Parts: sequence; structure tokens; C-alpha cells
Amino acid sequence: MKKIRPIVLDLRDVAVRNVLEGRQVETRLPLKTKLPEWTKRVDLLFDVKSPEGPDHWLSIGVRPNGQEYAEEIEELPPYRSGQVLYVRETWGKTEDGAKLYRADQGPGDVEKWHSPITMPPDLARIYLRVKSVSLQGLGSMCDQDCRENGARWVDFGLDLWGEPCDGWTMDPDHHTLGYDHCYSSPQLAYAQAWDAAQPPATRYARSPWVWVVRFEKIDKPVSKKKESK
Repeated sequence: MKKIRPIVLDLRDVAVRNVLEGRQVETRLPLKTKLPEWTKRVDLLFDVKSPEGPDHWLSIGVRPNGQEYAEEIEELPPYRSGQVLYVRETWGKTEDGAKLYRADQGPGDVEKWHSPITMPPDLARIYLRVKSVSLQGLGSMCDQDCRENGARWVDFGLDLWGEPCDGWTMDPDHHTLGYDHCYSSPQLAYAQAWDAAQPPATRYARSPWVWVVRFEKIDKPVSKKKESK
């Protein structure tokens, strides 16, 4: 069995809950490479001689002097179609050593919540198979993109003036949130959730370039050794 690689989802706990509910089928990861500010689009050129080899991504745009340019991006996609991933989550331990996931809203006796990066592989409970990887400016997301990341229309009850309040949210626990978490569009709901989970340098309003990883949730892979027993 091929090596299973880890992934941390874009909206952290919110994304974990959405995937568990079957509402999220893609995630977005910021590029590590900073592209020129005048980049207009990113094109993928396939290596005809070696279809399975590295892809070539070009940053294309127009410089301030009006000159067009195309520069190859050295950063390779973080994942490839067909790869199996396990999701790293924020986790912690209770006083008696039981391990919990913060996305489950566990009891308050957790000693400390640990970063997803430190989650041991044997704690994984979510497995994904990559269907495709592409590049996108975050600000170009459409409503359908946001819905495929878990955005939903819900009833938030009444606002301070006693008026019915419904709108868009990314959080499955919307029933515990106030009406101030109610947004007029899927994009606004996603932007709020993205900014809450990501560092300031990649705020939604800046429309950073991101890898769009589309996936399907699968059962935990069984190694061939176990199957043969």
C-alpha cells in the first residue's frame, strides 16, 4: 500500500465537522511561494513526454509597464490525484489519558489542545482520496465553491429586535452561535471562517493564491498484509 500522507484542512475544526457530515468535498491551502502582485492567472502545462512527472505551473500577467510575462512556478502541488490522505486535527488528552478531538467539542477537562501538526498518525479517523488539484485566487471563489466547502443556509432564530434572522454559515454548530454569525452570502460566510483559521498574511480580502484540493471521503485503507491474514 502506498504511503498515506497527512493534510490539515483549511477551516480547521469547522472543516473537520463538515467533512464528517459529508458537506465538504474540497479544501484550500495557501501557496508557500509568493507570486508577483500583477499575476492575473495561473496556467498548467502538462509534460507531454512524462504525463506522470512534475506539472509545470506558469504565473501569467501584465507588468505595470504593460509588458506581458509568464514565469514558471517552482512550487509543486502538495498532493496528486489518486493519493490517499489522513486528516490531522487539533487534539488533546484528558487527565486519565483519553485522547479527544477538539472538533467534537469534548469535555473541558482536556489538559491542553495540541496543534494538528503534532497529531500522531494512529489517531487519524478521517481518510480522503484526492480527485484533483488546481490553483485559484481565493477571491475568485463562487457561491458553489463555498457550498462545496460546507456553507449552508440556516435559521438563526430572532435578532435583538425580535425579527427572524436567517442566512449563511460555515459552522455545523450554528445552533450554538449568535445571529452575528449569520451572513448574507456563502462567500461572506467562508471569508469569515477562513480569516479565523488562517494567518493574517493570507486574509481572504487579499485573495491569496491557493491550491484547491478536491477529494472524496473513504474508509480507512487496509494494508495488503492484513487482507492476506
